[in-house]
Amino acid sequence: MCGVRHGELDRAADGEENLGERLEEILGGGGEGAAPARAAELVDRMRKDLVRGADRPAKEENWGAVKRFSEERAAARAALDAAREAARRREGLSRAIAARRAELEAVERDLEALAAMRDRAARYRDLARRGAEAGARADGLRKRVERLRRLSAERGEAAAALERLPEQLRAANAARIADLRAALDREATLERERGKPRAGPSPAPPPWLLLAGLVLLAAGAALGFLRHRALFVAAAAGAALSAWWVHRRLVRAAASARADAGDAIDRLREERAAWFPGSSADEARSALEEAARLGETLRALEARLEEAAGGATGDPAELIEALDREYGASAVDARALGEQRAALEAFAADADRILAIERELEQTAAARKRLAAGIEEAERARAAVAAPDAAALAERLEAAEENLARAERRVRVLEIAAASLDEARRGVSGSLAEGLPPRVAPYLSRLTGGRYGELHFDPRTLAVTTAPASADGERGTHSLPVPERIDPGAISQGARDQLYLAVRLALVDLLGRGESQPLFLDDPFVHFDPERRGRALDLLREFSASHQIIFFTCDPAYREAGGRVIELDS
Repeated sequence: MCGVRHGELDRAADGEENLGERLEEILGGGGEGAAPARAAELVDRMRKDLVRGADRPAKEENWGAVKRFSEERAAARAALDAAREAARRREGLSRAIAARRAELEAVERDLEALAAMRDRAARYRDLARRGAEAGARADGLRKRVERLRRLSAERGEAAAALERLPEQLRAANAARIADLRAALDREATLERERGKPRAGPSPAPPPWLLLAGLVLLAAGAALGFLRHRALFVAAAAGAALSAWWVHRRLVRAAASARADAGDAIDRLREERAAWFPGSSADEARSALEEAARLGETLRALEARLEEAAGGATGDPAELIEALDREYGASAVDARALGEQRAALEAFAADADRILAIERELEQTAAARKRLAAGIEEAERARAAVAAPDAAALAERLEAAEENLARAERRVRVLEIAAASLDEARRGVSGSLAEGLPPRVAPYLSRLTGGRYGELHFDPRTLAVTTAPASADGERGTHSLPVPERIDPGAISQGARDQLYLAVRLALVDLLGRGESQPLFLDDPFVHFDPERRGRALDLLREFSASHQIIFFTCDPAYREAGGRVIELDS
């Protein structure tokens, strides 16, 4: 828990590591890069890197940040002075270009406004045309729907009236109705003939009376030039006789015809009773005329329905429903077009106004072209003035000055940090050099049997040295004169291990600050003889009263040392 491993102490004794630096790392709370000594070296190296070349000549690739930014600042200032004059020459051209660009923007806005006006006027006219077409179509559909409904109602009424007629009349076509009408006319004619008064039957006149009348008529006519009264009388008598004979013959023929008409009337009545039973001739004629009228009406209505439906056939109700839906959609389209047109009412324009807008558009486009050409020419003239960008150079100078100031500020910060680290290191080293030796001495003396009883730390580097006691603790005799302080590398391995164990126990006391801390030991008594191992185990048992000790070993001889034994599988 003290943070110093046994092997690290061994490397410190061999001169490979500095125990003082390791302790600085522990107390500093970081790795080896965070130790005060290492941090001081790092800070000094960073400061030297920053100021390299500033106080003595150096190649450009080896310049530090201060030197490099100083050179950049000087070069940027010279370039900025050279660029300002050229910038003044370019400024006049830039102002001219800006004025022309402003004028060009105004022309382009006018061009966009004119184009929008033209497009909206055209849009308004298109919407007006489409709206009129949609309205006319919707009106036509509405009228078709109304006409279809009216014709459908009329056809229904006619069909209902036809249903009230006899079945044979409902199914009769035009030819059949014509035949029935002719039969009724014949029946009426025969009825009228039969209804006339008739005389009784008379004998037929003899044929010689007709011959005598004709002879008298011929003789009177032939000899009439003689102007004899008797001849005229004879002719008149002959004519009268012939006429009477013809009349009698006609009367007899009519009587015969009336007899035949009665039979025909009976037959016609039977036929009429078959297609209109229980009706008179007048009722039958009325029904026949009604059937003819209704049939003609239905045929005319069917033709008109087909015409109103545009040639479509089928159930009128379905046609009306389809046309009604189409009418609704057309009405919605017409209303939407009307709303769109109303939104563009301000842009309503006739053909002359649109033509004027087109001419104005052409003139504005020509003006824009001239301005664009002028701007291009002025930009070429400005580009011909070879001068760097003063603003960019000013930014470059400002950046160089900022970078230089930042680098100089870093140098000052590093100098302050170096002084602070040195002061902190002296404080930490002094604390360790003062607090650790008194804690190490009793542990070291006990472990070495009194042979070594002192431990010294360099206040600056924390380098460890030890000093032997005035007498050999193990042998009980005075040792030979030895140096006042001995480097751990000059003593035996066993003595070094005892020294390291004492240091670690003292570090636990010092860093734990009176609180119980765990101590991990990984077989630290490899180089201890049995006597030293016994002393070390006694010390650890006492030390375990205030601190937990976890001892790792593969030697079964430590089973009797006490404490809890846990065997780990390999």
